[in-house]
This record gives sequence, C-alpha cells and structure tokens, in this order.
Amino acid sequence: DVYFTDTGDLEIKNESQTAYVYDRTLDLKSQILNLINKKTGETIDRIGAFAEVVSAKVRAGLIEAKKLVVDGVDILKKLNELSDKSDKQQKIIENQQKQIEELQRTVKELKK
Repeated sequence: DVYFTDTGDLEIKNESQTAYVYDRTLDLKSQILNLINKKTGETIDRIGAFAEVVSAKVRAGLIEAKKLVVDGVDILKKLNELSDKSDKQQKIIENQQKQIEELQRTVKELKK
C-alpha cells in the first residue's frame, strides 16, 4: 500500500514519463497521466471511492468536478452571472463610445 504524504515521494508524470506541467489547456483526452512512487518507480493504479471526504488541505495535479460550491456559492453559476454582467457592461461601453464619436463629429461640424 502507498499512502500520500508530504515527503515528496509521489510524482505525476505523463505517458512519456516526464514530469507533468500544466500548460493552461484542459485537453485531457490527449493526456495520459500516471502517479509514480519516486522511490520504487511503481505506478500507483488503485483508486479510492468515497461518499464524503474531509480534509484540511488537498494537493492535486488536476481536479475535475461537475459542480463546485465554495462557502455555499455555486462557482459556475457565479461565473456565468459575472460573464453576463461583463457582456452587458461591454455593450454599454460600446454604445457610449459611439455616442462620444457622434458628439465629436457634431462639435467638429459646429466649429466649421
């Protein structure tokens, strides 16, 4: 059995056995990642399934979740709300830019 510790004995590597570096893409279909015991070179291939886990600190190479809730806040819902708000603000800014351009043209015409 292998137990997670903070001694640095476990390492996430890709299929070519080089250390995995997150490159800001989530193209997981082309990624085959292995958990390697650095002391023995063994690949850890057992998975634990739990209905509930309580932990003070979690370090992970990647976390995939269908839903993420932090302090009662649904993160996907909040991100969608913020994105919608940002889109609305962008439209307001674009309309104001058009109004400014129109006013500048009017002032230019009046100066003639």
